[in-house]
Amino acid sequence: MRGFSVYLTDVAEEQFSYLARMKTSGFSYVFTSLHIPEDEISSYKKQLQMLARQTESLGLKLYADISPKSFKLLNLSDADGKKLKEWGLTGVRMDYGIEAPEIASLAEHVSVLLNASTITESMIKDLKDWDINFSSLAAWHNFYPRPETGLDRQQIIQQNKWLQSENIQTCAFVPGDEKPRGPLYQFLPTLEEHRGAAPFAAALDLWRTCAVNDICIGDSMLSSEEASLFKTYEETNEIPIRSSFFVKDTGISDILRMLHWQRPDPARDVIRSEPSRSFTAKNQIQISPSHSAEPRPVGTITVDNERYGRYHGELQITKKDLPADPNVNVVGRVHPKSHLLLSLIQPGEAFSFV
Repeated sequence: MRGFSVYLTDVAEEQFSYLARMKTSGFSYVFTSLHIPEDEISSYKKQLQMLARQTESLGLKLYADISPKSFKLLNLSDADGKKLKEWGLTGVRMDYGIEAPEIASLAEHVSVLLNASTITESMIKDLKDWDINFSSLAAWHNFYPRPETGLDRQQIIQQNKWLQSENIQTCAFVPGDEKPRGPLYQFLPTLEEHRGAAPFAAALDLWRTCAVNDICIGDSMLSSEEASLFKTYEETNEIPIRSSFFVKDTGISDILRMLHWQRPDPARDVIRSEPSRSFTAKNQIQISPSHSAEPRPVGTITVDNERYGRYHGELQITKKDLPADPNVNVVGRVHPKSHLLLSLIQPGEAFSFV
């Protein structure tokens, strides 16, 4: 499952079209925040109700971050899950200060999302003592607006594996790429190393290496280009890689446009396309040396030229910095923010360039 964030300060006219676009791209829920300034309670209620109507009309679930202060400002008791459900909320992410009895009461009406970044074994024990149905619970990590404060990879893996052993699904945030949220505008990831990374690459990393079940876009906007990558991956199971090319040769262009998959015996230094050589031979493509004096930093896309004999036509992507090779034509580059994908492509897995 994957979701995206819409904050109650966003412009309403833009909001619905964005919701509809993300729904079309395969996203299934919206996250918002109910940390409400005291002088804007009335407007926030109206904006929340409008967002709830919009998400309901599109078949999107709606989750909100909430604290004891938010409950009071909204004139709700700490456990008024019935009223929250009436307002259109599918679930609430519990912030600091809400205890097990209130969580148990809320869980009777809405899904309850615990704070995965801070929850402890004693908190889980308290919840079990209240006989809470754990199928109504999930655990969502924080996002971290300030650079250098995001979580460490090993810490989140350890925490998530423990939560999953308790039958609690986990969620983490990845940054957006089009409209970073203020006031710092430094993106909103859970993992510090994902700050500024391409959203799809960060999401795939969380799914495959960090024991994360669901992801959510933390920032206010995801570009249509990045959203389409999620949709492509969901529909085809191939990894789309954002890239740029600077070779106009028709034969090489045909190689770049084909569907590739990594060989089942992955190389240390490069990703090797298994079908590219046979495609080149079948279509009688002749690749003369060109751009072969260029170095090959990480993310360089290359095709072996005729000087390489039986390797003629093999497409590769470099996983480490490599020197120039007269037998190898440099034909393009993977977008720097998508380099994370290069370590995630599995043996035999399909990939394509976009």
